[in-house]
Amino acid sequence: MKILSLSYFAEIWPHSYPEFLILKSLNQKYNFEIDYLNCDYFFESCMVHDSRQKSFSDKNTKNKICKLCVNTKKQYLKNSNLKNLTINEYISNSDLSEIKIIIEKLDKDNFINTKVFGIEIVRYTLFNYFISQKKSDLVFSDKEFEKFKIRINDTLKSLYAFKKIIENNKYDYLIAFSTEYSLNRACAELASNYGIKVLSMANGKHTQSKFKFLRISEGLDH
Repeated sequence: MKILSLSYFAEIWPHSYPEFLILKSLNQKYNFEIDYLNCDYFFESCMVHDSRQKSFSDKNTKNKICKLCVNTKKQYLKNSNLKNLTINEYISNSDLSEIKIIIEKLDKDNFINTKVFGIEIVRYTLFNYFISQKKSDLVFSDKEFEKFKIRINDTLKSLYAFKKIIENNKYDYLIAFSTEYSLNRACAELASNYGIKVLSMANGKHTQSKFKFLRISEGLDH
């Protein structure tokens, strides 16, 4: 059994630590081969920054938050036999040029149906942008749309690199904590389209039960 764990957000420890314990157990007890996909300062503004209420922060603040995240995932890897995959290594200058062209063509009045590799990248990117910016409509000022394009750029970087990984490796399952997260959802959709089964993890939904159990569901719409 070969599993790809989509594990970008190590510093969100209420998610990443129980996820890590499950992956470590699957590897040690059942000898499942597990690739632990993470990043090194790859995204401009991700869910880790949102969790610290530092979305779209200056470069210095961003790098400090990224450093915490990178250090956390290094600790996980140090204490396991999980195979380290860093998504930064799977994107080329040619990919980045293609992404830049896609971003430049986006129109704030007609962007919602944009697809790349058959994936609705704009619609999925809205999820975490709406939460971080406390926004609930599709009317964007110029300033808002420039911020949103930063998030779309990150989704595209993730998707382009992820496509290379699953095209060059055979996986039985993709595991992700909260497949609804924007960066996770685009990759999970692509994995599903490639015939890879998707497992989504989630905590309990209420404060009192949040850390008492995990729910693991097959499919994208748990």
